[in-house]
Amino acid sequence: MASDELDIAKATMRGLAKYNLPMNLPWFPKTVKPGAMVHSDLFATSNPFSSISPFDEDSLRDSRLTCTIDDGAIGSYVSATTLTKGKTLDHLSLGLGVEVECIFARASVAGQYDQDTTKNTDGYKTSMKNKFNYGTILFQKIPKLSMQALITLKHPIERGNGLAEFQAQFGDYYIAGYRLGGETGVLLSQSSEDRRTVDIVALEAKVEVLCFEKTYRRDKRWTESSASSDFQVCGYDTLDHVKYSSSPAYGPSTPEERERQTKAFSARARTLEERVMHTMRALGVVESDSVGFEVCEKLCRSGLVMELILLPVTTLREVMLWATDDDII
Repeated sequence: MASDELDIAKATMRGLAKYNLPMNLPWFPKTVKPGAMVHSDLFATSNPFSSISPFDEDSLRDSRLTCTIDDGAIGSYVSATTLTKGKTLDHLSLGLGVEVECIFARASVAGQYDQDTTKNTDGYKTSMKNKFNYGTILFQKIPKLSMQALITLKHPIERGNGLAEFQAQFGDYYIAGYRLGGETGVLLSQSSEDRRTVDIVALEAKVEVLCFEKTYRRDKRWTESSASSDFQVCGYDTLDHVKYSSSPAYGPSTPEERERQTKAFSARARTLEERVMHTMRALGVVESDSVGFEVCEKLCRSGLVMELILLPVTTLREVMLWATDDDII
């Protein structure tokens, strides 16, 4: 693959931005208004948003947005289960022998040690994910650019290129709207292991004195068995903005708590579509309805905003017109 070609399998948001491609940014319940600007080179930071806007304040304030369900509400449900089994056998054997001899006597000692270990492991994992895309919130009409933004495009001071200076000052992407819906996922994992170890020690001593011979032999056997099991739960829900993990890294959890969380996330997954529609109705948002910025704030806080729809500023007609047309002052 040529170095300037985009590898979709390894694409990052910064990589997509190099090609000025539209993208959706997964979001959480935090208010961010349509029209906000984003610096793609700051995607890896905690705040990629620009503190200044290129849009005219009055035009942006008076802008309206529309709720659209282009292809109808889309839901997807995925459930998967995997089962693994394993068995290992280990054997260790050691032997030792010593012999002493003189004119009228001879003695010898021989020892043997054997260890057999059998280990059986079982693993069980099941996952469930429910995703419901309701629709989109998009500008009815893109706000106009401010005079300062237009001057930056036409008369760059620092970079010699109006578009490059515009992007450095305001950002190279803007939030064109929201993708609405919800997603719930839960993963259950259970593992068990049983181990059985058998140790055998055999000792034989032989003594010969003149015409007499005496042999002594002793065998000893030990058996040790152990078993262990582990049950873990992790889940998330974007609409309720909750996540849970029973991993020890997140603190101690009891079996009762894990069972309760399993039931709770399973219930959230089963009722996701109903909860999304209920929240939409509670906020008074319906298809093709005109939506103001106050409703956008409520949508963000409710958890309905799954993704921010980001478009490159090069898709703005005013940006390309003022950056390329020589007839504009």
